[in-house]
Amino acid sequence: IDGLKSFYSSKLRYRIKEDALRKLNKIAGVIIIGFAIWLIYKTYHQYY
Repeated sequence: IDGLKSFYSSKLRYRIKEDALRKLNKIAGVIIIGFAIWLIYKTYHQYY
């Protein structure tokens, strides 16, 4: 499986532009922050 991943990542490296990678990183960051806020909210209301 790792060989397959490295094969496709080498092919996709030239297709992914820097702007698309920045947008993907921002989307992932927003999702992670949203999930963290949801966990804090859920924990606060469950234990307090």
